Amino acid sequence: MYRMSSLNRVKSNAQKRAVEKVEALHLRIKVRRLNNLLHSQEYEDEDTDSSNSGGECGSDSEEYNYNDSVDDKQNNCVDSGDGDVDNNVDDIGYDGDGDDNGSQDDDRDNDRDDNGSEDDEDGGGGGGDSGGESSDDNDLMDDNGDRNAYVFDFLQDWSLWGVSASKVDDLLKGLKPIFPILPKSRRTLLHTPAKANLEEMGEGLFWYKGIQANVVQRFTPATFQINNAITMDVGIDALDLFKAAKVKFWAILGNFAGGDNEPFIIAIFKGEDDPPLEGFLQRFIAEIQHLITNGVVQYGQHRPFVMRHFVCDAVARQYLKRIKNHNSLSGCEKCTVLGFRYRGRTVFLNINAPLRTDEDFRLRRDEDHHNGDIEIETPLEQINISMVSQFRLDTLHLVDIGVFKRWLMFLLGKYGANPRVLSNAEKAEISERITILTPSFPKEFSRRPRPLKYFSKYTATEFRRMLRYDGLILFRNLDEDIYYDFLLLFCGIFILSDTSLLQRLGNIANECLRKFVAHSAQLFGAHFVVYNVHNLIHLSRECEIAGALHEFSAYKFENYLGVIKRFLLSTYKPLEQLYNRDKERNGRLIKNLRVKTVPDGEAILSGR
Repeated sequence: MYRMSSLNRVKSNAQKRAVEKVEALHLRIKVRRLNNLLHSQEYEDEDTDSSNSGGECGSDSEEYNYNDSVDDKQNNCVDSGDGDVDNNVDDIGYDGDGDDNGSQDDDRDNDRDDNGSEDDEDGGGGGGDSGGESSDDNDLMDDNGDRNAYVFDFLQDWSLWGVSASKVDDLLKGLKPIFPILPKSRRTLLHTPAKANLEEMGEGLFWYKGIQANVVQRFTPATFQINNAITMDVGIDALDLFKAAKVKFWAILGNFAGGDNEPFIIAIFKGEDDPPLEGFLQRFIAEIQHLITNGVVQYGQHRPFVMRHFVCDAVARQYLKRIKNHNSLSGCEKCTVLGFRYRGRTVFLNINAPLRTDEDFRLRRDEDHHNGDIEIETPLEQINISMVSQFRLDTLHLVDIGVFKRWLMFLLGKYGANPRVLSNAEKAEISERITILTPSFPKEFSRRPRPLKYFSKYTATEFRRMLRYDGLILFRNLDEDIYYDFLLLFCGIFILSDTSLLQRLGNIANECLRKFVAHSAQLFGAHFVVYNVHNLIHLSRECEIAGALHEFSAYKFENYLGVIKRFLLSTYKPLEQLYNRDKERNGRLIKNLRVKTVPDGEAILSGR
């Protein structure tokens, strides 16, 4: 039912766009016919004057040609004739809100026309000698040309989202007798590349798209002009592709500050194992170095290039920086705290350890923090990336599915018995409150609240919502110590999530989070304070450097990885599939990008 409603919504939007384009075409045709009539009458008057004057010199003998050329796209539809690795792959639509996509077509028919990429050159919407044709014939040719151009453009846009390749081919074959300009194959219609430009790397394949190519796709002349500098954040992460196969992607994604909210692909490695770090980053580092040195030149203008944040989870940060993992005794990336093993976990109780600096990292002052040969620089150090201050602790992995999820799991008894586990009656009361709140929740939230029986299915956005909004109501009847512990975390994160509150109350947020770490150790035991919980004491300093939490959140990168995964509908050559879909859509993998907003902190506190 959800899939059908999404498909109907796509069809409805397509019909609206079609009506608008047809109305515009009718207006253009009427104007042209009126111009033709006026020009024809003027030509006849001048011809009559010339004949009455006995063929006087100076009469206008120039013939008028009122035929407009059809859009150039008609002449660029010749396909390479080579097969595509994923001819039978359906395309999808994505609404940009992080929810599951419902517009994916179920039809994955593998029946393809072997000659579908051959373009038909036997027609073009009317032609021939028009010298002796009447004005009505000229109007008819103009009308056919407009119709052909419109149908071609419309089918190009329509076939990109939510329609299987086989259905597009069937439609093209059915329309070709009426519109001979149309190709026989979806590949020709969308200019699908004949071959993916990939290279071998280790035991896998590597595609480097680059940063400059995304500058061209993301910035218009107007948006490029208003930016004083091109500032980029980078997200690097691994993505498991299929349950039935071990293959995975390692993706380098980028996002331009001051641009739209859609990330973009810089490079992707496909393989069963992690890529070699030097080879994986080599071309990326070379381009970063070039852009930092020479800036970005586009539309005849020059802008400096700024590499701002690296937004990664803990595993990716350890891979890029070649440091010990987060379970090691020297695993903290922001301070020199020394952990210890307790009840099967590495615990970090010291909240006053000296902070690490970029110079400390460069000089390898804490040898236990680094992996491998400490004399060898990591690839990112070669372009003077600050290995401590430019790597962010993001809210998704640290807070939402890190600390708060762990806090709830301790309350629900997921980590074994402890004195603070909620009773069945308390759990039922919380679920009842959630059920009461659900109908009143604003649509701006991407997911509606669900009772605690679905806790194992909660997503990061649900933990984020519960911590920042409805948790105040859900937990207020619990034990006083538990609710106080929640309020410490809530206040700290709420302040750091809002730019205006951060400027005025940043010190209070830091104090709340430090108290939360100490109080939680007393409430649940020392084994609660693992890597993520300990790093809360560094979160306020991260915000002092980079701004409010949403400024360096990994949500946009994680959502984009989900978009990438939903474009892969078979295990056969997944990187080639993604390469073709990116080329067909000019780098835009999200349809009708929407930025969801929720009330800011000042508005909530002031009652607006």
